[in-house]
Order: sequence, then structure tokens, then C-alpha cells
Amino acid sequence: MVGNAVGRDIGVRNFYDEWLAADERIEGAFRNSPMVARDADTPWVRTRQDAKVKLMVSNRLGFPTMGGTILTGEIPACWHTGKQAHREESLHILRGCGFSVIDGQRFDWHEGSSLQTEPAELASIPSQASEYLGDGPRALIHLEDAPTDPGTNPRRMRR
Repeated sequence: MVGNAVGRDIGVRNFYDEWLAADERIEGAFRNSPMVARDADTPWVRTRQDAKVKLMVSNRLGFPTMGGTILTGEIPACWHTGKQAHREESLHILRGCGFSVIDGQRFDWHEGSSLQTEPAELASIPSQASEYLGDGPRALIHLEDAPTDPGTNPRRMRR
């Protein structure tokens, strides 16, 4: 409830009041959240597409997120996760090597690579031609290729 110019309660909430209330709710959620996801405390599970996966951070586990989740997963040699239906996913490769297919384009990855993925068709899989989606954003970067100078143009860094 807010007051008008003469101090009467007129029963109207505005954006600013709602924003302040949301901020208080969010701060409370952060104060009461687990704060740390411990790998040793998280059980492995098997899903339709994952040989082994751990749900590390999510709203369901008490972490105040904007709906995103963080998983740890293992993909065994010669395994594939199948066609994915999410609109967005980021992967960081801790160990091993492999490839992903995004919109029919192959991206090879290895330890230290980070990959931004979207749905893909698993049909005939051509060799990787670029680390970019067509003329669009970069979809794959290897740790050793990451620029250390913020002014570096990453398109000139291609091998």
C-alpha cells in the first residue's frame, strides 16, 4: 500500500514498491540458501540421456537461481547423449575429448573447452569447419585459445 500526496492510503502498488519487495525476498533466499554445492554430498543418478549425472545447483535444491541448473556429468567413451531439446546449454569439459553437433555443424572439444549448445540434428556429421555458428557467435573456445587481452578480436585468433 502506498499513500497519496496528503498521506492517505490509496491501496495501489507500483513497480518500485514491488521491486523493493522482490529485492527483500531475493536477499532472504540467498541468506537461507545452501551457498555451497559439495560434490561429495551429491549422489550420481542415471537419466534417459546421461550415464551419470549429479544435480549440483537448482531451485529445487534451495539455491535461488533464475531457473537455471548446474549439473556434473560423465559421458563414457563411445556414448552419446542423443538429441537435446533445450534452447540453451553451456558445457565446460573437465577431462576427455569428443564432439557435439549443433545445427548440423560439428564442434570438437577437449579438456579445458567450453561449449554453448542448442538443439541439433544427429544425421551425417561433417568434420568441424569452424568454432563459430556460421557468421554468428562463437560456439566453442579452448582454454589455450582464450584471449587474455580484452581488446583482442577473437575472429583473428582462429587457427
